[in-house]
Amino acid sequence: MGMTFLGGRTVTENIADYYYGILNRSGTIELVSTTIGRHPFGYESVDNLPGANIIVRSTIIDGAPSGFFISFGFNLIRFADNSTGFTQPSDQTGTLASPLDPLLDPNGLQDNGGPTLTIALLPGSPAVDKA
Repeated sequence: MGMTFLGGRTVTENIADYYYGILNRSGTIELVSTTIGRHPFGYESVDNLPGANIIVRSTIIDGAPSGFFISFGFNLIRFADNSTGFTQPSDQTGTLASPLDPLLDPNGLQDNGGPTLTIALLPGSPAVDKA
């Protein structure tokens, strides 16, 4: 149960146990400047089980994380109803009743310039110039 660091990554259409994009059963995951795209089978993008830790900073979760998170700010969460910890003044969170759409390009991973494929932000995205 060491630490897993995901920095500057894009995770999309990933399927872990129980249909989550990321499922943390133990240990610590650190998400920094990471985009978690919408999960193909629903909105559950990241599940953090009791006793596990997920640290987030400058990360977009285009779905519904569940569990406790440690926020270092500048995160955008589409549906934060089933999660806690996104309390930094720079965090932007939506709810199931009032989702916060990050306006990710629906074409998914593409060459947007740079060494790897990424998902572009559309004009008007609330994530532009926020981290």
